Amino acid sequence: MSKRQTQKMLRLMASGEAVELTSPMASVKKLAKLAFVAQQFGYEYADARQGGGSNGSLTMLLVPDPSPQARARAAQNWAQYPNAGDGVSVPPLVPDAFELLKARINFDLTGKSAERRMGYGALGVTIGCVVLAYRSGGSSDDFVVAAVVWLAVLALLGVGFLVTRKRNARFAARLQAAGFVPMADETGRVRYLPPGGQLPGHGNPFGGSPAGHAAPGGYGAPGGYGAPGGYGAPGGHGGWGGGWGGPPPAAKPGVIPLRPLGVGEILDGAVSTMRTYWRTVLGISLTVAVFTEIIVVLLQGLVLDNAGTEALNDPDASLSELGDALTETTINSGVVFLISLIGTVLATALLTTVTSRAVLGRPVTAGEAWRDARPQVLKLFGLIILLLLIVAGILIVGMAPGLLVTATAGDEAGVALTVLGVLAAGVVAVWLMVRFSLASPALMLEKQGIKKAMSRSVKLVRGSWWRVFGIQLLATIIANVVASIIVIPFAFLAATLGGDGVGGFLEGTGDLGWTFLIVSGIGSVIGSMITFPITAGVAVLLYIDQRIRREALDLELARAAGTQGSGAPGAVPGS
Repeated sequence: MSKRQTQKMLRLMASGEAVELTSPMASVKKLAKLAFVAQQFGYEYADARQGGGSNGSLTMLLVPDPSPQARARAAQNWAQYPNAGDGVSVPPLVPDAFELLKARINFDLTGKSAERRMGYGALGVTIGCVVLAYRSGGSSDDFVVAAVVWLAVLALLGVGFLVTRKRNARFAARLQAAGFVPMADETGRVRYLPPGGQLPGHGNPFGGSPAGHAAPGGYGAPGGYGAPGGYGAPGGHGGWGGGWGGPPPAAKPGVIPLRPLGVGEILDGAVSTMRTYWRTVLGISLTVAVFTEIIVVLLQGLVLDNAGTEALNDPDASLSELGDALTETTINSGVVFLISLIGTVLATALLTTVTSRAVLGRPVTAGEAWRDARPQVLKLFGLIILLLLIVAGILIVGMAPGLLVTATAGDEAGVALTVLGVLAAGVVAVWLMVRFSLASPALMLEKQGIKKAMSRSVKLVRGSWWRVFGIQLLATIIANVVASIIVIPFAFLAATLGGDGVGGFLEGTGDLGWTFLIVSGIGSVIGSMITFPITAGVAVLLYIDQRIRREALDLELARAAGTQGSGAPGAVPGS
């Protein structure tokens, strides 16, 4: 078992979907080691088969284990081995469990189906030898030679048959002694299943249904873990035969099912929160957006003077005028950014509480959301300011060498070094911001301090950086595209009604009068009503999803929601 194979497997397992591993020249021993590691982190061995190529490759199917015991074991191991994603820091091999996995894989590869294939092979050899004798001339000597070849091949097949049967009997005895039960699937293939396990079509709660056939090229509909579509009915994926039919539907007391989520389910959960609790969500978003936009419009119209910034568009402006214009623009933008940041912090704090309650199917009013979020609002503001300062510091450090070279030498090398420094600093900043991207929901829901929330985010993102980055990037793109569809027409309408026309707006020479500020502000309010719930909702659901994967939070949420009959008063996620 190589470090790279383990890394790849754990990375695929982070999706919460079935995992198919194919390795050229793979040995059963390597597959068993990988399956053992998978079992320690919430997955279960499902099947193995020959790869079908000429290189002797083997393919293994691993599926999520929805049992509470497996989820608790996965949470415990993630807590004990937080760096398991490196492929090295994994739980040590347990010999007995490893030998049972080897026996299961060996039996699946060379069980009754292998004996049946040998029988078909013997029949094929017989027919081939007869045809060979006729094609060689059909004389008695030709038939004698064909008979000798036939006997030799049958002798080899017979030896192989006996060896295979003996090995299978040894594997079967070991599995039966451990409590595994033999069962035949719909094709007649015998499989050994753990105690209590059953195949689809045999009263198994994991069994497939007509709705459970896999989609082409996959194990069912996107995000189908526990949803209609499952991972496919028997034979539903690439000829696995009587395969795994998917887990039972997970409890869904609110906007998401209580299990590891797919990308689509996270996005759908954010939209469902906005749709189901639209009065609270849109009420909060509208109130915050209107409040901040009124302040911004008043500041831009009464206090912030844009007259001095015209020097930036004047090619004949002096260096002193350009410096003054740049300073004024920076101050104006900074004031607007600060007001918008305060609004974003308030919306994020309130919508985090709303989304966390929506997971449990519990409505919450704006007043209740404010009372719950109020003690953490200042901490959240401090967290966001700290993250912005970190980004600014990284960019300054990245630009510093290039700026020094430019100031001293003044050649193109300094400019190139500055550009490279900015690019390198940007990569580092993005990497850090993704690692800290779950700090906001951790701070609000776990009632932690800033430092603890940042460390919690790092722990939850570890090993899933690309997944967290991709989901948040996708959510940001979707939210901004939808908002732009609304904001851009309002901006053009504002430019048209403002007196200077669209041409002046596009050239940057138009006057930002009251008409322009008010009309464009209305567009910004409507856009914010969409972006606030989506971005905040995705962050909260991604945080909950990572805790489900790492800490089995779904069990706690199910008890809190009363779906396991506990009836206990539930805490919001993170409590």
